Amino acid sequence: VIRDSLGPVEDLPSIDEVKKALSKSFQPVFQKHLATLRQEQRSQLEPLIQQKQRFASSHKEEREELEALQEERWRKEEQTRALRIHKGLKGMMDKLTGRYWKLRKQNEQETLMALQRDQKQRDTLIFKQIEERQQLQEEWIQLAQDHESERQGLLSDFTRTQILENDLEQDIEQYTGMDMDHDIEF
Repeated sequence: VIRDSLGPVEDLPSIDEVKKALSKSFQPVFQKHLATLRQEQRSQLEPLIQQKQRFASSHKEEREELEALQEERWRKEEQTRALRIHKGLKGMMDKLTGRYWKLRKQNEQETLMALQRDQKQRDTLIFKQIEERQQLQEEWIQLAQDHESERQGLLSDFTRTQILENDLEQDIEQYTGMDMDHDIEF
């Protein structure tokens, strides 16, 4: 029965020929699947890359806006504090009456409070931005893990194909080593 379906043993390809043919047929398929997978993965990464760029741009802009706002407010507050301190004869009278020292202390306290307020605003903004970047980083890591799993799956499929190829090679070796006078039915 096998002899009828396969023909004479002399006409059958050698094991090496079959092995080369199988390898040639599987390799391009694997390469094609791998290239397709890589392209899909790149397209999945693209939104995250764009989001990262948007974050970098918007975060920088937010920090610059806050810095400009704080500098302008600082300038106005500093001017207000300076106007409280009199110069000339009034300034001399303020020192004698103790008003100057009270105003100076008040200005120092307000300056310290303004510095703390501005630092707190900067910290709040920076922590918010860090949180946003961490969320994006977590998405990036999850996607990278998914991509690695997909690549491992493709490699596993290819490996199974190679194992099947080796099993087929062993079957061919067994077949070619058999006594052809026996009819084997499958």
